[in-house]
Amino acid sequence: MSEPNQPRDSRAAAPASSHPSGRSAAAQWRLALAGAAVAAVVVVLGSMVLIKATASEDEPEPRPSAGVQSSQPVSPETAKVVAAVTSVPAAVLDRVGKGDVAALPKALQDQPLLRDGDKPLVIFIGSESCPHCGTQRWAVAIALARFGTFSGLNTSPSGGTPKVLSFHGATYTSSYLAFQGAEVATSAGQRLDKLTPQQEEIMSTYGSGSVPFLDLGNQYIMIGSAYSASSFSGKSALDIAEALSDPASPITMAIGGGANALTTAICSMTSQQPSEVCSSPAAQAYAGAF
Repeated sequence: MSEPNQPRDSRAAAPASSHPSGRSAAAQWRLALAGAAVAAVVVVLGSMVLIKATASEDEPEPRPSAGVQSSQPVSPETAKVVAAVTSVPAAVLDRVGKGDVAALPKALQDQPLLRDGDKPLVIFIGSESCPHCGTQRWAVAIALARFGTFSGLNTSPSGGTPKVLSFHGATYTSSYLAFQGAEVATSAGQRLDKLTPQQEEIMSTYGSGSVPFLDLGNQYIMIGSAYSASSFSGKSALDIAEALSDPASPITMAIGGGANALTTAICSMTSQQPSEVCSSPAAQAYAGAF
């Protein structure tokens, strides 16, 4: 019985004994190719590691943003703070009226309305290391929440005091106005948000570099806080947020009064829209006051 045909080894084309030097060269060539391939893989892997390490050094580690619509984990306390601040009952703000404020926005004369697209633009510039910024953010957030929706509102220490609101990483959606919030430094004084050229120009023109700085459409400017923090000094963010449901609370009289003043100013830029907000006693509390 004949043997089945076996696949021919390509090396049998020439007897090994007739060309010993050819077999050695081929083996060396194959070894060289294998070595080059391994070296290439090592170089690629090494480059990937180097790129990742460099990116980690050059880019700050992203801070998780907290808020009702955030995809990041939210602590129960932060969730309660955000929910309370962005949904202060209209009836509470109506009862507060003028509240207890020490300063009002200053009207600018003969300035065109500052816009982002077709919407009036509100700009807040602060620092998480600035206690007065932490004080003023409460009123800003409450007033803006009457015209739109925040996402990514966070809490952070402010100047070594208990945690307060921070606009770092927050976004804002509204049919009536636009908002830009920038926090230039962390509570430890490290650089945080970089101002845009427009923000830098507005700040240098009207703010003299001081924070907290609030520009309401280039129609009104406010530097500093609208009210004293004495009524909630030493309180936690949750303590402050929970007090906002009581119109008789000194905390609500201060923060709510400040929010109502800002609401009055904003309504003058939005053609008194939405009507249910701008026709309310809260929004009318400071009509004609500045």
